[in-house]
Amino acid sequence: MFFSADFSWNELTSPVVDVGGGIGSLEIALTDAYPESPVKFVVFDIPETAEKGRKVRHHAHHLKEH
Repeated sequence: MFFSADFSWNELTSPVVDVGGGIGSLEIALTDAYPESPVKFVVFDIPETAEKGRKVRHHAHHLKEH
């Protein structure tokens, strides 16, 4: 995923709320890119998309453990 170099992604403060954030792809990519960041994300979307997002995050979390 591409991050704009002219934005200080690592300086975000919690909570970051993403309305219409889909499955949370941006948030997953940011937490992967800045694992030391204490920022917490809240992603809002329609119920069907939110459920898909929970499954993606669950799967991504388990992949990191192995």
